[in-house]
Amino acid sequence: MRTVTVRYYQEGVGWWAETDELPTFTAAGATFAEVKNRVASALPELLGEPVELIEDVTATGMDIPTALYVQESAVPNLLSVNTTLGRHG
Repeated sequence: MRTVTVRYYQEGVGWWAETDELPTFTAAGATFAEVKNRVASALPELLGEPVELIEDVTATGMDIPTALYVQESAVPNLLSVNTTLGRHG
């Protein structure tokens, strides 16, 4: 499995992404989620192997989870998810 860092950018009304692993690769879309899905679908196919994505959104200035905690709840089959948000950029 290859680890790939993908940088995301927001410009105007859309989003786009790039990676140094494939210098000619870009993905674009109307929303962050749309671009993220396109990247996750395209990179494994283009690289010919599974990938672990490291998502760099620091250029956007958006709040992103800097820590993610998942713990079991006292209620069966229920997980509690807590995030710590950080402002980057």
